[in-house]
Parts: sequence; C-alpha cells; structure tokens
Amino acid sequence: MLENSPPDRSPVAGRPARSRITNGTALLPTVDGRSLWARLMRDTCRAVIQHCGGDSAISELERMTARRIGALEAELIHMEDKFATIRAAGGEPDAGSLDLYQRLANSQRRCCESIGWQRRPKDLTMAPHLRHYLDARAVADAGLTGDQNVTGPGPTSSGTGNRTGEAPEHDLVPLESSRSDAE
Repeated sequence: MLENSPPDRSPVAGRPARSRITNGTALLPTVDGRSLWARLMRDTCRAVIQHCGGDSAISELERMTARRIGALEAELIHMEDKFATIRAAGGEPDAGSLDLYQRLANSQRRCCESIGWQRRPKDLTMAPHLRHYLDARAVADAGLTGDQNVTGPGPTSSGTGNRTGEAPEHDLVPLESSRSDAE
C-alpha cells in the first residue's frame, strides 16, 4: 500500500469499494441517465463493447475507451443537429464550431483505432450445453451435490449424470419421432 493512500473503507471486508460509475450502476455522476445525451452515450458505449466481443471479453482499458467513444459520439450528434438546424434556417455554422467538430471527430477516430476497426465476435465455444445447464440448475434447485445423479434414466436422458456437455446419441432424437412415440 502507498504511504499516503487512504485505508480501504469498503462496507464489506476484503472487497474494495467502487464508485457507481466504475461498477456500472450509474452512467454519469450528476446527470440523469434518461436524458437524450446520456442515452446516446450509453447506447454507443454498449455497441462498442459488443464490437469488442462483449462484457466478458473486454479489458478495463477497452471499456474506458468505449466510454470515451460514446461520449464523443453523443456530443458529435448534438453538434450535427445544431449544424443542420443552422443550415435549415439559411445560416452557416461558425468556424469555431466546425473546428471543434473536426477535433472531436478526430479524437473519436483515434479512440476507435486504438480498439480496432474489425469486429471481434463473442466467443461461444465455452457456451454450456443445454443438458449441462439443466443438470446444474436441478442440482442447485434440489440442494444436491454434484456427485448425485439428477437425471434419472428416461426417454430424454441417459441417466449417466454426464457433465461433459455432450449428449448421448439417444438424447438427440428428433422431435417428430418423439411425438409419434407418445401418441
């Protein structure tokens, strides 16, 4: 611990306290998250996080960059609306506003380049097999340990307690044939 840093005063021992901003419960410290600007920022930030592979695949630095991209996008959209309103009234935007717009757009481009233009698909290779998920839920609901067999033998289960995520062949019966057997 640094000499001048304050002691950890988290409400739960052993867990560092985090702000509402960093733990994801608030978007901005003093602005209502329902405002147009905040919604634009949040939607853009979420889209960038999905572009990077989703919440579980993104680093904290990428999350911070996604937030900056979202803030810049919200501001750029408002500036574009202002420019369109001025043009519709027959006017011309002032040079200072156009210069600011260009600098914000370039900052946003640099942020985008730092996380990459190519979309990173979400990794689905670790997605659990449905049977494994249902078995785990049954164990949790019944309060059983993982060693007990939750899936008794029957037409839809091998009864092996298979936790590997692979279904035995007889579990993969097409729906049409299983319906005709029941009738």
